[in-house]
Amino acid sequence: MNPRHFILAILSGILLFLSFPNVLDPVFPAWSGYLAWVALIPLFLAINKETFPRALLIGFITGFVFFAGLLYWILYIKELGFLAWPLWLLLACYLALYVALFASLLRFAPLLAAPFLWVVLEYLRGIIFTGFPWGLLGYSQYKLAPLLQLGSLFGVYGVSFVIVLVNAGVASSLIKVKQGKAAFLGPVCAALVLIAVFSYGLVELNGMESKLSLKAVAKPDSVSVCVLQGNIAQDVKWDEKFTEENFRTYTELALSNKKPVDLYLWPESASTVFLRSEKKYAAVVSGIAQAAGAPQFVGTPDAIFKKDGRVDKLYVSAFLFDRYGKFSGAYNKTHLVPFGEYIPLRNILKGVSKLEYGVSDYSPGSGATIFTAGKRFSPLICYEVIFPEIARQRANDGAEYLVNITNDAWYQKSAMPYQHFSMLAFRAVETRLNIARAANTGISGFVNYKGEIAAATEIFEKTKITLEMPVIPKRSTLYMRIGDIFVCLCAVIGLASFLVNRKVLNA
Repeated sequence: MNPRHFILAILSGILLFLSFPNVLDPVFPAWSGYLAWVALIPLFLAINKETFPRALLIGFITGFVFFAGLLYWILYIKELGFLAWPLWLLLACYLALYVALFASLLRFAPLLAAPFLWVVLEYLRGIIFTGFPWGLLGYSQYKLAPLLQLGSLFGVYGVSFVIVLVNAGVASSLIKVKQGKAAFLGPVCAALVLIAVFSYGLVELNGMESKLSLKAVAKPDSVSVCVLQGNIAQDVKWDEKFTEENFRTYTELALSNKKPVDLYLWPESASTVFLRSEKKYAAVVSGIAQAAGAPQFVGTPDAIFKKDGRVDKLYVSAFLFDRYGKFSGAYNKTHLVPFGEYIPLRNILKGVSKLEYGVSDYSPGSGATIFTAGKRFSPLICYEVIFPEIARQRANDGAEYLVNITNDAWYQKSAMPYQHFSMLAFRAVETRLNIARAANTGISGFVNYKGEIAAATEIFEKTKITLEMPVIPKRSTLYMRIGDIFVCLCAVIGLASFLVNRKVLNA
């Protein structure tokens, strides 16, 4: 391989992971998202006129650097023990294959086909082997409100498309200039799309209250939520000696709130005991609900037991206790985290058994997804919030706001909580729903239906935060209605580009 191409491949990978909250600046860096608009240019220059095998290798190098840098926080999960390093490297290698395939396929298609191919491969990454749509390129733009509004039409994939189109337009211009050819089509095409997208976003933001009928009534319906952030360390969280102290922490947080609210939101696994059978601690939550006069939505493990008392099925759950302290429903997490909440291919990976601190083989849940506290809401537990189709389905099922509960304490003071929180902006825009989030150690907060961060806590602090959110009376986005049809369209156009390019080359 040409050493220059090797350097360009590495440069693209570095620019890609620096486009997100990262190891150099994990706390919502102001400059991060802008790098995405040029991050793929070095890769496009490196693969120009390369052979298929070399383009594959160049793409793999870019992908590996990108995902190894993005997911460095896997190494912070001390509960994984010896598995942390191999899992980090294997996951980076697996995800790099998508970038490798992307780069190699571009050898058979014009460069302006790049955004179509990228979107299709991002989508496949989100569904193959249960999916891992982390670090989708569109997520890098969570702070750019006008661009975010494209998500209401095509989801996060629409934003990824525009970013790759701009990169491809600039790269094609540079390549043609070097060849002494006219270089107008790529940049002009990219500029026109960018202008159209930003214009749409600005119009949406300026006219949204009228469009969503928020100005049609004197006082729009609203719902108030108090999110509780206990800041309980992971190494003591699952220790039975600290159970009472943990409940005392949430009791103090909830009862210190003097404002009337519609819902108190506890983080994922705020309770580390089986509330369904541990009557003592269920009574604690019930007492809080009665004293506060508001429902409590509590993250807790749940289980179905065999006749001999052994656990038959184990769930990552959340229980709702109404304002009178009565249990009124449970949600069992439907999309589990591989190696965190279940061991995939257990028959093959026989040496990987139950891990410590609550990591075990859980079962995916089913059943109720819509609850009522002030208004109808639907929960997304931790990892579920990164899947656009889950939030979209909950919105179509009738949710009027979303809640996300999580425990990001595993990842310590890394970029992971910030990367995780930033994805809420897209779920909010795609569904035009407000989202309340409670995280054990942070980030807790609220994202409004425009994708704007309305409030957020710091990480690793014991605190609570309350916000009243307007409930949208007339709400339906194109993305809610058509889902990922845009991805299918990209697949068709991408395939057509191969056929056309092959015909031109063979003419």
